[in-house]
Amino acid sequence: MPAAGHREIRRRQRRRRVPHPRFFADRSNPLESLSAEEVFSRYRFRPDSIIYITGLIYNSLLKSKRNQALTPILQVLTCLRYLATGCFFREVGDLMGVSVRSVGRAVRLVCQSIFALNKQFIKFPTGLTAMHTKSVFSNIAGMHDGFLIGDSGYPCQIYLMTPFLNPSTPGQPRFNKSLCRTRVTIEQTFGIWKQRFTCLQKGIRSCPADVVEITGTCAVLHNIGIDRHDIVDFNYIFENHQHIHELNLQNTMPLQRDGTATRQLIVENFFS
Repeated sequence: MPAAGHREIRRRQRRRRVPHPRFFADRSNPLESLSAEEVFSRYRFRPDSIIYITGLIYNSLLKSKRNQALTPILQVLTCLRYLATGCFFREVGDLMGVSVRSVGRAVRLVCQSIFALNKQFIKFPTGLTAMHTKSVFSNIAGMHDGFLIGDSGYPCQIYLMTPFLNPSTPGQPRFNKSLCRTRVTIEQTFGIWKQRFTCLQKGIRSCPADVVEITGTCAVLHNIGIDRHDIVDFNYIFENHQHIHELNLQNTMPLQRDGTATRQLIVENFFS
C-alpha cells in the first residue's frame, strides 16, 4: 500500500479517537422566565392564552419521533414568534434557539393543527347573535337593507353600494359618511390583524397552499384572542385616509351606473 494510503488511515484513526462534544440547545420555556407583558410583546398572546392554544392541539404536536424534539409548548411559541414577526425561519430559529428545519416543522405542524379548528372558531352568527350583529351594523350605517359595500374602486351595482364621487345633494355627503363609517370597522379589523401578525403585513414567502393555511391560522388565533379578551389594542383612524383613497381610485375605474338608482333611493329614504 502506498505511503499516502497509510497516512490517510492513521489520520482517520486519530480522528475517531477524538470525542466530539454534543451540543444541547437551551430550550427553556420563555413562559417561565418572562413577565406576561413581555410574553405578549413577543408572541402576541399572554401566557394563559398560549397554554390554552397548546391544549387545543396538544395531541397533534406529539407526532415527532426525533431525539430532542421540541415540546408542544415550544412548537407553539416558535410558530407564534414567526407569525408575530414575519421573519425568515433562520432569524426565528436564532431567536428561539432552534434550527431552521425545526422552525419549519413547528410552523407547518402548528398551522395545520390550528387551521383544522377553523369551523370551531370562524363562523357566521346565527339566531339571536345574527339579529344583534345586523342591528349593530344597521345603527352604524344608518340603513336597514342588506348590501355589500365597497370603495370607489368598485362599480356601483344593485347589490354593491359605493360612495358618490361628486355629491350634488345634501343627502349624498351624509350617505358617503355613513358608508365610510361602516367600512372603517372592517378596515380597522384588518389593520389590527396585520399589527398582531406581522407576517400578513410583510408578506408570506411560501407556496399558495401554505399561504392559505397560515392566513387561516391567523384568523383562528385572532378569534381565540377575542374570545379570551386577549387582544391587541390599536387605535387607528381611517376615515380621512379612506376618503382620499376612494377619490383617487375612482379616476381609474370606468363609470357603471347599474346601481345608481338603488343608491339614490337609499339616500332619499334614509339621508334626506
